[in-house]
Amino acid sequence: MLKKKGILIFVVLLISVAAIFFANEMQKKLVSNEVASKTGSTVLQGDLKENTNEDSKKDANANTQNTDKASNNEAKNEETKDASKTTQQNSSDKVNETSKQSTSKTVAPKSSNTNTAASTNSSTSTNASQTSNGGTNSNQSPNFIVMDEVNNKVICSTRVNFQGRNVADITKDTLTKFNINYSYVSGYFRSINGIRERSLNPSTDGWCYYIKDKKPSIGSSDFTPEDNATITWKYVKDGTKP
Repeated sequence: MLKKKGILIFVVLLISVAAIFFANEMQKKLVSNEVASKTGSTVLQGDLKENTNEDSKKDANANTQNTDKASNNEAKNEETKDASKTTQQNSSDKVNETSKQSTSKTVAPKSSNTNTAASTNSSTSTNASQTSNGGTNSNQSPNFIVMDEVNNKVICSTRVNFQGRNVADITKDTLTKFNINYSYVSGYFRSINGIRERSLNPSTDGWCYYIKDKKPSIGSSDFTPEDNATITWKYVKDGTKP
């Protein structure tokens, strides 16, 4: 009986030792698997990060390449535009040069040039004559006129800025401007352009001024015309008439 009990105890101890050993081995395997799992996860995360970084770098490189391509395309377009402008400019210059050469080869007849020059000189002489005689080149109607009514001759016809002056001052300044001689004594004009008063027989002739074709009753040094008025000096046979 004692031997049987001893054998049973020994078997139980072996089984206990084996169980403990097996449990330790299983625990080691679980720990190893957990460590391996964590390591794998870390590696995977690292790989994912590296892949993400690689993808980001690739995207950045792609964007940079696209930007460079766009810049190159813009530069090429600018070069193309500049070349087109240069070509157009050269073409225009050639056309202008051809036109100038064609124009320079066309020579007008001498008689035509002579007639044109004569006409120009005649026109210039006429304008100079009108200016020296008191004519006006203004597009506005004249508001200062001097005329010899006896001989039906206009001595001066021009546009004057009255500037609030009296008729005598306006007349003296305008006649002096056009080199027309006059004689002004005791407040009235005795002669204009060499035509003297009382040179006819009977001696009632003289110089009278009119404002809008009306003869004022006061002297020229006392009358100040409005800006829209017209001063007309007339050499008349009978200065006593209104």
